[in-house]
Amino acid sequence: MSNENIKVLVIEDNPADAHLIGEMMEEYAPGGLDLKYTDTLSAGMEMLSQSGFSAVLLDLGLPDSKGLGTLTKMLAKFPGLPVIVLTGLADDSTGIEAVKCGAQDYIAKGQINWRSIYSAIRYAIERKEMAIHLQKSLDQQRTIVKGAVEALVGMIEMRDPPNAEHQKRVAHLAALIAERMGYPQDRVEFVRTAALLHDLGKSAVPTEILNKPGKLEGLELSLQQAHVQASYDVLKGIEFPWPVAEVVLQHHERIDGSGYPQGLDGDRILQEAKILIVAEVMDGMCTYRAWRPDTPGCGKALEEISEGRGKLYDAAVVDACMSLFTEKEYKLE
Repeated sequence: MSNENIKVLVIEDNPADAHLIGEMMEEYAPGGLDLKYTDTLSAGMEMLSQSGFSAVLLDLGLPDSKGLGTLTKMLAKFPGLPVIVLTGLADDSTGIEAVKCGAQDYIAKGQINWRSIYSAIRYAIERKEMAIHLQKSLDQQRTIVKGAVEALVGMIEMRDPPNAEHQKRVAHLAALIAERMGYPQDRVEFVRTAALLHDLGKSAVPTEILNKPGKLEGLELSLQQAHVQASYDVLKGIEFPWPVAEVVLQHHERIDGSGYPQGLDGDRILQEAKILIVAEVMDGMCTYRAWRPDTPGCGKALEEISEGRGKLYDAAVVDACMSLFTEKEYKLE
């Protein structure tokens, strides 16, 4: 960050305070900041719309705006702008609330000195630049992850199209359950990604076993169940931003410990895996599968998860899933 780029708008209606700030910066940090001044919020917003300011020093008590509303109005129009709030003498409580509302920092007027102003402005701008850089890195990472997931799903589609469709349906339902449970978007994407890849290891299971009618037993059952470990073995080497491989490994566990491959129970099962478990049970019973002559249907599936609520399946996940089908009339097709 070069000094000539640090253009700062000071919105302060007290001429003495504005003059003091200007004198301090001119004397102790000449050329370090290019300060512009105005004394109302409306004029400040107009100046910000027309010129490229790097930061704002904002007084909260202006002729046309008072209190924290002054800050929120500014951030509503300029959400990415670093704002340092000027508060009254030793008014730390207002400063702290301002930071909670989105200000980068605050300075009490009674404690103003050139170092505090200069440091606060530079730090605020650098934090913003770091946030932008981090967001770009995250976006790039998501692009890489998305490409890897699409490639893996494409591989499944080539070998076993019906299973690929199963995974897509499970992923859609699992994401909706996560949203229903109030998960943030990043965690919803975690659930969706794990669900899209949960049966990846079935590519290592002979097709005649995958599609064999009737109940599997003995060696055939062991080969079919081994797909969970096979999925994990492939995915554990991929650097996802979330523990996708672990969730996939757990998607046939049950909260009473009766599942496989590890016999995990309760909180030893990741919450995202608990969502995947229910979503897969629903799709498995609601939709046609080549190895099963009859499809139980969604009514039977809802009965299954309802009866297993708190025993086999996480109660909160079951409630969220059932509300999608009963209140939102969701359909698995």
